[in-house]
Amino acid sequence: MKITNNHNLPEVFLKAASAMVRQQAPRPEVLYATDLVNPPLIKYLKFKHYDELEVDASELLWALLGTAIHNLLEGHAPDNSLTEERLIFHTGVKLSDNEILVVGRPDVYVNDEIHDYKVTSVYSFLLGEKEEWEKQLNVYAFLYGMAGFSVDKLRIFAILRDWVKRKAETEEDYPPIPFVQKEVPLWNMAQQKEFILGEVIRWKEAFEAAEKGEFKECSDKEKWVQGGGFALYQKNRKRAIRVFETLEQANKIKLSQDQYILERPKTFTRCLYYCPVRAVCPFVPQLEKEEGE
Repeated sequence: MKITNNHNLPEVFLKAASAMVRQQAPRPEVLYATDLVNPPLIKYLKFKHYDELEVDASELLWALLGTAIHNLLEGHAPDNSLTEERLIFHTGVKLSDNEILVVGRPDVYVNDEIHDYKVTSVYSFLLGEKEEWEKQLNVYAFLYGMAGFSVDKLRIFAILRDWVKRKAETEEDYPPIPFVQKEVPLWNMAQQKEFILGEVIRWKEAFEAAEKGEFKECSDKEKWVQGGGFALYQKNRKRAIRVFETLEQANKIKLSQDQYILERPKTFTRCLYYCPVRAVCPFVPQLEKEEGE
């Protein structure tokens, strides 16, 4: 993967960003915990096009901040803790001639708990825990369980990078400090294993299909779709009264003279702005067209 510097960041930032990017293409038979909570298409396109992919150093600044905080906190972990232990699960599922391995490096294991550090936005926590975080930490719990360690709790320690003191003083549900600690639901080991093996099979099938030129498009949820549907509005009001998935559903509503229905365009947030393989994704050109219409 090539690192560009289109915004002329100082050399120190460019070097640090470059150090974060792995030099070799990912191996298709090695799945990290983060791979299991992301669409298979992203991993496949990374594997297939790694040498030609580009990322600008400016896009890695938040990741750089997160890495710096992880490194600092790791150096001050409790004395009786395990940090960044590399754990491997042999799935028994073959991809070509190689067994698929699931690998994880939990931030901290201490007192039968797994702690994961995040640097994220206030908005993420106002909406509740992200589903992918719950899945990621339960993968870690399974890996530690397979290694013979008991896991009783999963916790996220998050530094909120966009916290505003004024909002903390005036908004009831706003975090009082730029830090949130959340306990994540812990699944039993059977549920954890079912999820992991389900995602492993999903990856295997997606990889084999993609090798034949049959790409499985990401779901709207995986595309981080915003908008869409048909909204019922009242004249002189900015907010929609109700949003329908289809025009047929919307047309069943008897409108008063001061009501009207508008189609809401979809915005494919991840695909067009954040996906690391958007430059080589076969579906992005059509998504760009749809958003431009």
